[in-house]
Amino acid sequence: MTHRYDVYGLLVDSDVDLHLDRAVDDDARPADLVLRRAPGAREQGPLAGRTVLEHVRDGRCWYRAVELADGRVVLRFDAVADVELATDGRHAVWRPAPGGDEGVAVVLLAGAFLAFVLTWRGDLVLHGSAVDLVRGDRAAGIGFVGRSGMGKSTMATLLCRAGGALVTDDVLVLDRHGDGVVPRRGAAEVRLRPGAAALADELAENGAPVRTSGDARRALHLAAGPATGRSPAPLAALVIPFPDRSHDALRVQRLTPREAAITLMRVPRLSEWQDHAVTVRHFADLVALTARVPVLLARVPWGPPFRHDVVEDLVRTVLTGDLPGAERLVPAGAQAVGSE
Repeated sequence: MTHRYDVYGLLVDSDVDLHLDRAVDDDARPADLVLRRAPGAREQGPLAGRTVLEHVRDGRCWYRAVELADGRVVLRFDAVADVELATDGRHAVWRPAPGGDEGVAVVLLAGAFLAFVLTWRGDLVLHGSAVDLVRGDRAAGIGFVGRSGMGKSTMATLLCRAGGALVTDDVLVLDRHGDGVVPRRGAAEVRLRPGAAALADELAENGAPVRTSGDARRALHLAAGPATGRSPAPLAALVIPFPDRSHDALRVQRLTPREAAITLMRVPRLSEWQDHAVTVRHFADLVALTARVPVLLARVPWGPPFRHDVVEDLVRTVLTGDLPGAERLVPAGAQAVGSE
């Protein structure tokens, strides 16, 4: 049995369920990416080839990609799996590591691996989520970007609770459309950490389908909503959220385009690209993006409980462009943003 998904502008045909929930019934349409599990476990030993991506933290290489002499690319997730992308960019096979958790492998295939493929193809990929909102006669998108644990999925869930429709979670792919920027439809569910368990329970009680993902998070299907049946709306803003448990009021600051491009470079979906062409292209795309879409830093009063009024304040701020009481906010570790 195979599973076919229309996500991120790709038709993906996989022999394992990636839980992307954007099913395709047209069997005649050729797949853009065919993903298959290879028999057996991956080979032991280091990867040999030109390193194009390497993410190292605390002395451990969490993932690494190498380009082989014949043009194939192998992406290794430490202790989990290897994924090999063929030279045509349309076929891939994956092998679990000895003793690797296959549930985690599925999460990585659906997220990090697809993000790698899209970036390698030349698309603009951010670590983020996006939601469509309809207010009166206006439809607009709001994106949330940032590092893991900054509350992107939680913020997307809160906007869905307020009547929005999920466009994507975890992998945010953007296209220019006229003077605006439009997110591509991606994953139809959000994966929430334990800190948002109460929010997950609330939406599940209200009818949202829920499951436990391979990385032990609560996965909620939130794609249904007022935006169903039409293309995603252009983004009104990208928001970098910072959970704030010490203040009761939402605090928002708009970055200059230069600050925004540099800040977004620091929160990629896949970190530490070693391929110069990828890095140059990504920065050029961010410069073009931030000239078209406002980028906001938002200190968000955090739960649980997660307050409805805070979400409405954020939506009103984004849709009107009004930043009452704005102050200069600099994300931790980014004091050099905007400096020479």
